[in-house]
Amino acid sequence: MGALFSALLVAPRSNALPIGAVGKNTALGTVSQGSCCVAVEECPPSSSETPLPSIARLNGCRPDRTDVEDMPTGLDDSHISFSSSGMQLANSDFLLSGPVDPLLALHDLLELPEHSETPFFYTHRFSALIPFHRMTFSPDAIRVLTTPNAGGNSENSEALSFEVLHRLLGARLLKTEMQIHYQAGAKITDYLCILHGHRLGVSVTRAMKHTDPAEFTAADAEALLNKKLYGVNASSEAVSSSDCWERQLLHIWAQSERIATILADVWAALSNELRANTIVVCTVAPNHKWLF
Repeated sequence: MGALFSALLVAPRSNALPIGAVGKNTALGTVSQGSCCVAVEECPPSSSETPLPSIARLNGCRPDRTDVEDMPTGLDDSHISFSSSGMQLANSDFLLSGPVDPLLALHDLLELPEHSETPFFYTHRFSALIPFHRMTFSPDAIRVLTTPNAGGNSENSEALSFEVLHRLLGARLLKTEMQIHYQAGAKITDYLCILHGHRLGVSVTRAMKHTDPAEFTAADAEALLNKKLYGVNASSEAVSSSDCWERQLLHIWAQSERIATILADVWAALSNELRANTIVVCTVAPNHKWLF
């Protein structure tokens, strides 16, 4: 299990490291109605670091387990702090912040078999401390950034998506977009990774309005979620048996906190068939025009 989650399990919330306050932004985070609602009042004991059983494979998928390793040890310059309002994970290049309990619930969702079919919506905040071109990426994120994709101008957001999931959840890359095999003409996902010993396909998108984020509406959110979740489900059905995953994660970069709130509300009202067992991670990144 990754160093970050090990620290989440054992670090006292009252012993905050002096990495700087984020103010109201540390309160960001949602576990919306209809999603996983694992009650986490106290940090689990360190004994829960023992690997838990794998969740059921989908569509008869039986990938070779030799590509499943322990979570990476994490970045040496990571600093975690806890307060009554949330958690902050700081590196020299960017800061992630959000409430602790939804993050622990997300870890439980990834590990516990009884939640393998449970949809989930998690919101947190991203704050860059230096320009994108000066950030230090993991080798896997560099692979995402430098490997050809299916087109478009999404390399930055996809590489940063992986780096966020790597630092927050211990993600390890298996395949980039064009390395994954599907049936002819299928919808595709952006990369395949390992999270908590399980294979997840990850699709990355952005929720924004170029003119003004305040113009983003519930109709915009519904159109985006319908399109992306349909594509997630379609690609899960069409992926080859050699590259198949157990579930997918839709990573949304949101231009503002307001947009993230609209997305969560609209997502909660979508059909169970559309939401399926997809995990939605919404990363709020205001004032980062280079992402949008």
